[in-house]
Amino acid sequence: MTPNYPTSLDNSTSMPNPTPTSTRSTPSLADGQTLQNEAIIALETKIGIGSSTPVANTVLRGTGAGTSAFAQVNLASDVTGNLPVVNLNSGTSASSTTYWRGDGTWATPAGTTYTAGTGLTLTSNSFALTTPVSVANGGTGNTTGTATVNANLTGPITSVGNATSVASQTGTGSTFVMETSPTITTPTISSITNTGTLTLPTSTDTLVGRATTDTLTNKTIAAGSNTISGLTNSNLSGNAGINPANIASGVWKYLGYTYTTSNYTVTGTTPTEYPSMSVSTVIPSSFNTVRISFTARDAYCSASGDNEIRIYRGASAGALTTLVANIQINAPSGVSYPVCFFGLDIPTAGSTVYYTIALVAVSSAATLTVEAGQVANMIVEVC
Repeated sequence: MTPNYPTSLDNSTSMPNPTPTSTRSTPSLADGQTLQNEAIIALETKIGIGSSTPVANTVLRGTGAGTSAFAQVNLASDVTGNLPVVNLNSGTSASSTTYWRGDGTWATPAGTTYTAGTGLTLTSNSFALTTPVSVANGGTGNTTGTATVNANLTGPITSVGNATSVASQTGTGSTFVMETSPTITTPTISSITNTGTLTLPTSTDTLVGRATTDTLTNKTIAAGSNTISGLTNSNLSGNAGINPANIASGVWKYLGYTYTTSNYTVTGTTPTEYPSMSVSTVIPSSFNTVRISFTARDAYCSASGDNEIRIYRGASAGALTTLVANIQINAPSGVSYPVCFFGLDIPTAGSTVYYTIALVAVSSAATLTVEAGQVANMIVEVC
């Protein structure tokens, strides 16, 4: 038999006591002695060795491998973790804003007030203020003393008592100046007081300087109250133009233009569109007389007769609906015959029209050819 200790405590079952009527074999004398010896050895092993004796305010604590001694608890080595707040004055008044004081109570830190006496001077000192600090100048003694502070201020500066402002570091007045030319990072400016008005955009944008080179977009310049100088044809882009309605009456105004450098030949009596020679335009409401001009280097035909270059008006590109003007070509091949003619038209004011150049030969077997040369072009104007 073996004792339960130190795995568990022994009882009368694991270590039975003999009775007057017990036989010497239940347990035997040897078994009973063995149980007692093993239990004593297990207890000695558990407690360890050491010659100390218990005294008041001590506990039995392990001091090494197989050793122990009576001593006071060592907070540096015997205790780990945090002492529960409830164990300090039962946690009364304990919170995130209080601290444990030397008198055994939880208390709120008192605010600090610096009261000027005969004068306070701090030199070569640096301290950080993370909460508002009130500087009172209403104490006894000298109330006009000078305080020289070399400090890193990380909190707001307030003034109470007789103080009315924070003195400027440079010049006079009540403005606190950090540097002569300070750098301001992402400020919020609620208003600007000056002789002029400066309106900053609420979205991300770039301010344009007076002498800088910039490209303006989405801007409208009122011609009635502004003067634009240096405006010449070379300064206008290919798509620039002036609304004909804003040009003086009685002056021909440009509406549209097209050109080609390709020659073109038609065969037969069906009018055929000259490729790339169609112009779309909107007729201004205050004008309705249109002039359409066509020029080319020369034209010739295979048979004389009513070979024609025509100008048509239509409601879509290439639509040969209404004949506006025409010119007859009777020059045989090899004969230079420059082409330059125009037609006048009176379409509906405000409408969108298309003017198209078409060629037609005198007979089904005849041909008519227009040679563009450097360029053949059609110009549409209105008056």
